[in-house]
Amino acid sequence: TKVEELLENVPLPDGETHTKNVFLKDKKHGLFLVSVKADSDINTKALGKALKLQGKVNLRLANEEILLSSLGVKTGCVGPMCIMNNTAKDVTLVLDERLFEDEIKKVHSHPL
Repeated sequence: TKVEELLENVPLPDGETHTKNVFLKDKKHGLFLVSVKADSDINTKALGKALKLQGKVNLRLANEEILLSSLGVKTGCVGPMCIMNNTAKDVTLVLDERLFEDEIKKVHSHPL
């Protein structure tokens, strides 16, 4: 995947991390821009529970049309900074708490 290629080709020193970013949708709960440490797995069922989403939760990758209209970027260019393009303010930004651990001094992510 792109994240594994990034980790292999752009190694970082201790205290720095890359991010893995996904744009998810759910009919009932809306749109979510999720940014986690690059070595994380994204379990959508666990994510729904962590976000305390009520009722049926069916988080799925949003298609590129929704990505473009909501965040103004194409697939492969998603990062947490994209949230500033969400003028409708209908996307929830979700940041992995592991990005804020004491040993993490710098986070590298897609610039837009």
